[in-house]
Amino acid sequence: MLAGCATLSPSISGVVSWAGLRGAVSLAAGLRGVAIAELGVANKIDPAHPGILLALARIALEEGQFD
Repeated sequence: MLAGCATLSPSISGVVSWAGLRGAVSLAAGLRGVAIAELGVANKIDPAHPGILLALARIALEEGQFD
């Protein structure tokens, strides 16, 4: 997830990385609601981050949200 933050300022990339990491850990722990919230925050900060988009896409696929 950290590689996608190269174009952001250090303070913003840290926030994106931290929120994305918390989302990924929450997802691995089975806390889907927390994961969606954390990844949503990270996605609002950096909507083009590939790791965050992938995690959100996996959640949507698992939940059958194809829109």
